[in-house]
Amino acid sequence: MSAEEKGMAELLARAYREEEFSAVMAYIKHQVSAILDLGCGISALTTRLAERFPSALIVGIDRSKYLLSRIEKKKNVLTVFGDIPCLPFKKGSFDVVVVVQVLHEILHFKGADALVRTLQKVCGLLKKGSGFIIFDHVNPGDTPISLELSQELLKKLHDFQSKLKPRKISFADLSRGRIRTNMRDFYVFLPRSRP
Repeated sequence: MSAEEKGMAELLARAYREEEFSAVMAYIKHQVSAILDLGCGISALTTRLAERFPSALIVGIDRSKYLLSRIEKKKNVLTVFGDIPCLPFKKGSFDVVVVVQVLHEILHFKGADALVRTLQKVCGLLKKGSGFIIFDHVNPGDTPISLELSQELLKKLHDFQSKLKPRKISFADLSRGRIRTNMRDFYVFLPRSRP
């Protein structure tokens, strides 16, 4: 249980994620028997899926034992410690696979080959006629930007920078609330700045 995992758990628990989860769940049909939450983190989505589909098996997989330990225990939830793209499941095991804000991390940290292998593996895990739901974003790039933040947002940015691992976001504090950063780092921070 490292400080970086605790910081990531706090970020993953933010209320703003409820909108993402609602959007994902709106696409799932009620007659499902098994759902995989790929890169489940603290399993906030996994828990919601378990409540909404009580007769389905909900499987959450993540590479952090600490994040998995924070999961609220439900009788229809199975958590698996594992890394992506190495998914230890049989072909045709799931009606639905959901992946929320994970694929861009695979691309960034493991490269395009790992992303392709992940997508191929997921396609093999799906039952015929099932669904693969992706909620993610595209890297906006490293274009430099300058902007002015309120003192509250500037404090949140400093807190966020100290907690985000394994990749640090970077910005230059230009004084009086003005900062210089890049589009990607600001895009990573912005949705997490909400209460």
